[in-house]
Amino acid sequence: MLSMRLVARASPRAFAQQCLRTSRQVASPLRLSAVQTAWRQPTTTRLASAFSTSSRCFQNDELVAKLRSEISLENEATDTETYKSGIKEFLESTQFNLHDTPGQEEVVLTKKYNNENIRVSFSIADINNAQPTEEPYDEDNALYDEDGAETSEYAQESRSNKGAINSSTRSGPASTAPEDRLAPADREELDEDDFEGEEGQDVTFPCQVNIQVTRDGHPGALDIAAVADSGDLVIENVAYFPSGEVAEGATSEMRNKRRGLYSGPPFGNLDVELQTMMEKYLEERGVGVQMAMFVPEYVDYKEQKEYVRWLENVEQFMK
Repeated sequence: MLSMRLVARASPRAFAQQCLRTSRQVASPLRLSAVQTAWRQPTTTRLASAFSTSSRCFQNDELVAKLRSEISLENEATDTETYKSGIKEFLESTQFNLHDTPGQEEVVLTKKYNNENIRVSFSIADINNAQPTEEPYDEDNALYDEDGAETSEYAQESRSNKGAINSSTRSGPASTAPEDRLAPADREELDEDDFEGEEGQDVTFPCQVNIQVTRDGHPGALDIAAVADSGDLVIENVAYFPSGEVAEGATSEMRNKRRGLYSGPPFGNLDVELQTMMEKYLEERGVGVQMAMFVPEYVDYKEQKEYVRWLENVEQFMK
């Protein structure tokens, strides 16, 4: 239909232009190509532009309306006050200063501890690793079912007896087992979590945490790589660098300097007592269980804010 409308609109003009070109061909044959080019292109371009512009405007309006709907839904679903109270409580108890730049993925926490400067950084990009928690497979019960023949026979007999009670007969209505007269939620052996299904599953994700420690008047810096996961802060590596600038690696020059430096062995290969003392060293500086619980929650909070900000920016661009 679109091609037919374009041909119908263009045919009267094309016929008039053909007559004009024929009359001019005798008078000025050398200027035919220039005139022909100048008259042919605007006709098709104007028709296509008028139709595509109106179609594009209609699509933009629909897109803007959808973006506004998403923004409204996200704002209604987000409980920012609960997040803000938890953030305030953490910062007051640990004495960390929060540095959060809108539009940036990285979040930085800084703190002064005696003559030490502590810098903790993490990124909201780690929320892409979110996975629903799954029930652990109970291997002991599985093995017990295989070895315990008496238990299996007893369970089978119980099921058959219960089936006989619950089965209906021609002489009267079905008998009901006593436990079946109770609602599922009132049974002691059933937990509320059994009725939650997939919606009740918690979503967790590991967050990479970088801890840098420098001392006033002392050269060098510690660069500690850890992971905050399920309320635990697991140290992966402890590296030493000649300066805080090299440890941070904010510039290409500093990144080149730290590229060939020895970063130490994996933390799990260290002596167990040394691992414990290093963990206590961080806990005294507020980098422990509280930090491991705060980081994923703040990542979730900030990612939600950045997503709404992204929707608003795209909506403003499309207007």
